[in-house]
Amino acid sequence: MLKLKLKEMKKFKTLMVLVAILAASGANRVLSQSSAIINAKEVAILSAPIVGEGEHINSPPRNLVSIKESVKTTLKLFPNRSAGNFNLETNLRGNQKLTIIDLAGNVHLQKDIFVGDTGLLKVDLSAAAIGLYLVNLGQTTHKFQKI
Repeated sequence: MLKLKLKEMKKFKTLMVLVAILAASGANRVLSQSSAIINAKEVAILSAPIVGEGEHINSPPRNLVSIKESVKTTLKLFPNRSAGNFNLETNLRGNQKLTIIDLAGNVHLQKDIFVGDTGLLKVDLSAAAIGLYLVNLGQTTHKFQKI
């Protein structure tokens, strides 16, 4: 139940209740006619007319939105310091783009791969020179050292 004090809302004929789910990557958006600006990925706007005499007005909530849990992408690389063969473990699934570059920006491996249910990938970089490499899978980057 939505419980509001009428004394605080006398100036308004309609109360706009914003239910917003904030997202770190969301863009600024203008919501409703009150020009409220928030970082929001999803919003639902509820309205309850303020009528009657009394201290409180009760209105059941409508169009409720659930909070989406933030899913953090993980990328584990092991063994880190290898002769060129290493494993990638990730929570990403499906078709992904794998890119391996050195610190000078030279691309040593770039291919589309399929990540199965185990989330484990075997990578062979044995033909590359000794050095530090950045491994990018999807949108996640990890540093790798070849010895």
